[in-house]
Amino acid sequence: MDILIDDINILSEWGINVMNYTPILSVAAERDVSYEWGDRSGVQKGDTNSRYESMDVNLPCYLEDTSEIAAYGELVKFTDYLFNKGVGYGNGVSVLTLANSSDRTCFLIDRVKQVVSNTNIQAGRAILVFDLELRIINPRAKSFQVVNSDTFSFDYGNRQRAMCYWGDGSSELLDGVGTYSHTYKKVGDYSVMIDIDTQDYISTIPNIPITVTPGAITKQRKGGEDEILVTCSDDWTINEIPAWITFENLVGLTVTGGVGSENLRVKVGVNDGGMQRVGAVKFRSISAEAVLTITQDGYEPRTTGIEERTTGVAVRIVN
Repeated sequence: MDILIDDINILSEWGINVMNYTPILSVAAERDVSYEWGDRSGVQKGDTNSRYESMDVNLPCYLEDTSEIAAYGELVKFTDYLFNKGVGYGNGVSVLTLANSSDRTCFLIDRVKQVVSNTNIQAGRAILVFDLELRIINPRAKSFQVVNSDTFSFDYGNRQRAMCYWGDGSSELLDGVGTYSHTYKKVGDYSVMIDIDTQDYISTIPNIPITVTPGAITKQRKGGEDEILVTCSDDWTINEIPAWITFENLVGLTVTGGVGSENLRVKVGVNDGGMQRVGAVKFRSISAEAVLTITQDGYEPRTTGIEERTTGVAVRIVN
């Protein structure tokens, strides 16, 4: 069985032999969360509301090298790799994969807290024996397997933010609904994990249409206000609003988004420039977009109707 952390084989990279990996395959305890109504009735547990606690595991391991110091040096390199991942959103989390020729399974693990080792000298070789303490932070985390590829993408239909670990040591914050993709440095097999319970993961992006009526407004140079109707069944936001345009609800509060269908006032300021200006304001739901185009006139140059003419008076120059 190969043991990989972020697609790095810990035996070939750091010389770490795991004597027993089966503790990883234990089943975590259920989270101690209970509900009780006024009549003291409980809530029936099911796949949609059961959760597992994070789980600590100890893996007995050993490192063999020419001396205790050399073996210790390899152990330090390994723990430094895990500790140095504490920067950024990843916060020290890695993807641990158990892989053989036909199967792969993966886990989200937190970095080690402490490694206690013992040295055994045999026939001029130093064997450093230690317990590798890891924490499986989400035993039910959603996972994908990338097979013989250097790219991967997936749809994320959840509104809640979650961390995605791409399986090569990199991570990304999933900031809501969308399609997320990643390019690897080389073609290979990777385990991708999202720190969200598998039963909570939504694999399709919801179809939430949105419309704005009217879709276009034309204003004179002095500006003014109009009323529009935003039609949507869900949350929506207003994006790319020019400085000369504001949106208010019907009670006079400035808004940059809303929930459900709503009438809004569009206020357009005075155009002090000589040129016409156009604003394309985007109204977005989690899966669709509608554009409101606002066109405003500028100054129009005017002529007096008086043309330059010569006086018809002859001038003589006397030397």
